Amino acid sequence: MCFIFKDFSGVVMKKIEQPKILKELVKEDINKVDFNDKVCELFFENQKIAKKVVNTEINGCYFKNIDFSMFPLENVDLIDCVFDTCDLSNTYIKEKLILRNKFINCSLIGTQIINSSLKNIFFKECNLELINISSAIKNILFESCNLKKSRFFDCKVNGINFDSCNLSESEIFKTSLKEADLSNSILDDIDVDQESLKGIIVDMSGMVNISRLLGITIKF
Repeated sequence: MCFIFKDFSGVVMKKIEQPKILKELVKEDINKVDFNDKVCELFFENQKIAKKVVNTEINGCYFKNIDFSMFPLENVDLIDCVFDTCDLSNTYIKEKLILRNKFINCSLIGTQIINSSLKNIFFKECNLELINISSAIKNILFESCNLKKSRFFDCKVNGINFDSCNLSESEIFKTSLKEADLSNSILDDIDVDQESLKGIIVDMSGMVNISRLLGITIKF
């Protein structure tokens, strides 16, 4: 059986490459796939995974309403994939590649991405609370995401943006936010070092929050 779909994103993402994924994919039972090998060009829908997925590469796959909560992904390369309405909480990825992926309406609570490479990634309406990222980042867009209590530490950044996100109580250190537009995001109680702040774009409310961090009082 094959599944045919169209690109559902209505967002224009400048410089962010789209996943290179076939319009026609073979539909498969996720629990019958051998994840010990490289998994390519499959469509999974409305399933709950019942086994570990560890130390493998997933390439050109589409996941729709897949529950990974019992067995979170661990140390996998994710290349040209779409995750639509999936529970990916507590995913752990170290020293891997995440390239040209879309995450739409997904839960990634408590996910850790360490010493990895993230390139051309789009998160839309995802719950990323408590996510911890310490990796190389190139061209990432967070749109309408919950990033409360998230942590970005020692990230090498070349293109990151936040559109209508909740970054309250997040920690950002040694992670350049240059040219990142935070003007329509929530920055309450954010904790960030001065180096990371250079070149950011904020509105008046954001400026007040940032100024408090730097010990500056603004008069109106």
